[in-house]
Amino acid sequence: MSPVGVTRANSASRRRKVEPSAPNRSPPVRAGFARMPPPGIRPRNEKRPSPSVAVRPGLPSASKTATRPRHHSAATIESPGHSVTASGSHCANSPGPSPIPPQLARWPPLAENNRISPVPPLATAIRPSASRAASSTAYSWYTSAPASAPMDTAGASPTRHPSREPVAGLAFSTIVTPALSRTSDRSCGSVSLPVPQAAKDNASTPANTIRKALIRSSFPLGPGAATMASWAGRRVRCHQPRHAGSRDPAVLLSSLPRKSAMRCSTPFGHTVTAFLLLNCAAALRTVTPAPASAQATPHLIDYPMVVEYDVHIAMRDAVSLSVDVYRPAEAGERPAVFTLTPYNNNSDGTLDEAWGFVERGYAYVTADVRGRYDSEGAFNAWYDDSEDGSDIIDWIASQAWSDGRVATSGGSYSGMNQWLIAKQNNPHHVAILGYVAPKDSFRDLVRWNGVPKLDLIYTWMMGMDGRVNQSRTGWNWSRAMRGLPLHTLDEVVGRDMPVWRAWMENDTESAWWDPISTHESYTDFDIPSFNVTGWFDGQVQGTSRHFASAVRTGDPGDHMLIIGPWLHGVNRNRTIGLRDYGPDAIIDLDRLRDAWLDHRVLGAPNPALPNVLYFLPVANEWREADGWPIPETRFTKFYLASGGKANTLFGDGELASAVPSAAGSDTFIYDPENPVPTVSSRTSGARGGIAQGSVDNRAVETRDDVLVYTGPVLDEPLEITGPIRATIHMSTDAPDTDITVKLLDVYPDGRALNLSHGIARASFRDGYDRRAALDPGAVYAIDVEMFPGANLFEAGHRIRVEVSSSNFPNFARNLNTGKSSDTTAEMRVANTRVHHSAEHPSHIVLPVIPAGATRPWR
Repeated sequence: MSPVGVTRANSASRRRKVEPSAPNRSPPVRAGFARMPPPGIRPRNEKRPSPSVAVRPGLPSASKTATRPRHHSAATIESPGHSVTASGSHCANSPGPSPIPPQLARWPPLAENNRISPVPPLATAIRPSASRAASSTAYSWYTSAPASAPMDTAGASPTRHPSREPVAGLAFSTIVTPALSRTSDRSCGSVSLPVPQAAKDNASTPANTIRKALIRSSFPLGPGAATMASWAGRRVRCHQPRHAGSRDPAVLLSSLPRKSAMRCSTPFGHTVTAFLLLNCAAALRTVTPAPASAQATPHLIDYPMVVEYDVHIAMRDAVSLSVDVYRPAEAGERPAVFTLTPYNNNSDGTLDEAWGFVERGYAYVTADVRGRYDSEGAFNAWYDDSEDGSDIIDWIASQAWSDGRVATSGGSYSGMNQWLIAKQNNPHHVAILGYVAPKDSFRDLVRWNGVPKLDLIYTWMMGMDGRVNQSRTGWNWSRAMRGLPLHTLDEVVGRDMPVWRAWMENDTESAWWDPISTHESYTDFDIPSFNVTGWFDGQVQGTSRHFASAVRTGDPGDHMLIIGPWLHGVNRNRTIGLRDYGPDAIIDLDRLRDAWLDHRVLGAPNPALPNVLYFLPVANEWREADGWPIPETRFTKFYLASGGKANTLFGDGELASAVPSAAGSDTFIYDPENPVPTVSSRTSGARGGIAQGSVDNRAVETRDDVLVYTGPVLDEPLEITGPIRATIHMSTDAPDTDITVKLLDVYPDGRALNLSHGIARASFRDGYDRRAALDPGAVYAIDVEMFPGANLFEAGHRIRVEVSSSNFPNFARNLNTGKSSDTTAEMRVANTRVHHSAEHPSHIVLPVIPAGATRPWR
């Protein structure tokens, strides 16, 4: 089933399958799959020549691999203690051959204190060919200076060796990085060099063999220094910009950023020594290891690994998806970890992630979702992921190296699609590693309580409009998000996005949303899950709901929930907004994940992890609990009250623990032309210029259309942790309007820091599947679901609640007409009254945690 305005690509125009030229062991054929030799390989363009391996005389011979069609490459590791640093994959659309720059013959030897034998110039391994028909190849050399080299004190910009400036045809960079950082910037150079004809004619090297040496080698760093693990062989996939005007290597190289190299440092505080990364070609080199006497404290991390790139697998409708496979080189069946992503299955960090799993005995498989990067079809945003993911799991389970068990992993988009895959109840699907995962598309992804999450879905969709990620810079987001009607906002930035239009036009909860929502389908499967989110993540609600729903229908011991003081990018920041969460904000999250997964899949000892692990802000400590919501929670009501003038922070609004004895109300005017601006938001990393975290909200509290209710000074600390909701009794003269609620921590100096917020569309008060207009003047109880939160209100602080009708552009404006703003631009002003009395007790419900109810972690 395909969404309105979105269709699957016609499979008639697909690549035709190419059988490998050497015999291969074929896996069992499963129903719904075209028979293909493992891995099901489809070439980009059969007419283009395949690369060859250039072997320098005197090198140990490499083990043979079966000849494979182009655009499929295999990686093997051999000879522990020696580092073979060859890698290769022919570049599509690469320009013709060019001579080797003379600078290559002047490669300076490595620094003496590195104690590594000097590496001969590249010219000894790759020589120019007189034939213009030589295969075109591309190279990039990455190296880092010795520890004695000068370093940028901020660690942000590289220090370049004077003799290694970029030259025509090659990109040189010397990188110096501070300890404990491991990030990377990709170089997508289009450098053209010829493969030597002698290598093609070498009988010991099959012409189409592509070698990928992905290694970690032990390089001594000097007297008394611990040795380190060096990364080599990272493949960089080169994608042309959609509107690239030239493929000339000089033009492309000139457009590359200066920091065009992988940065990597070791746990020991030393920078990476030198290594050579060869992209889109093949050559072999050897670095002679230092004598044993020079290795003061050996720390070898040599683990054989096989990599298969761009393996194409036919889905049940014959559309081909691209996967990369990383697995241990030794024979044997093993479980796999699988990620289905729209963000490039070979993006930065993939190799690091793969090593972590492969070293512990797993295979690691990453796939591009259909319509993105190297996969065929049309991108429908989750719509096809359930069936596609299950088909790929079946393919993994059918491989000779697989033991039939597959865990899924990923965050955000790839967090949610794991639960959609689980709906297929595939018997090979044994675990979910879900990070910052939305749950239901209508309720907490595209919309929140029926209101479009404009700043998230709009800016995110702009970046997803195309086969590769698009830049979100260059637009006036403030102007763009004010466009109406919403379903035409793609036109504001000159795009045609059928998925966006389908999302906006399907403005009630219906069967259209079922394929991209889990609802309460957890009774259909029982898969252990490891769930991670942050208090300021836009998907904290969805992730915690996944956990709670899974626990209700399965064994509570099979599921774990971790909530840290993080944004959508978890475990990265200790300071967000105006709060510093201390050094404990960052934890060894991978260690927890590995312990949890290894116990369930590899049979490792039970790590005895808590069911719920959460970080308590202000106290700045981790605590553990037995469930979610925390079983000891006391859901406590705090009531709104005033003398009728709660407008602004200077009004008389109060927050009380008892129901008001006297009837009262407050009024405000909401004008969609002048909405209350968003101060801070959980916007899942795709924010359109909106701050995140806890910030001071006093500026917005000076508006007359914001009602402010503040509680008394607290005599003792008060912890709240868990789901938050409010019920606002209101009346208005408009057919429809929204109610917004915000929870804040007021400091003794007056600062008001936001903790949680929510919004509800009044016309959806009886359910999200239909709209019901409001009768003018009638009083309605509007339930407002807010984001879960945690906070320790200290003694001397106060609790505050804001009420209004807009929070823009975090949420789309209600135009107050009773018609959908998704399809109309007509608007009007709403005069709204908030009631607070014994008959209409407007209130907020906070999850109060009694002292001693939870336990400190560790």
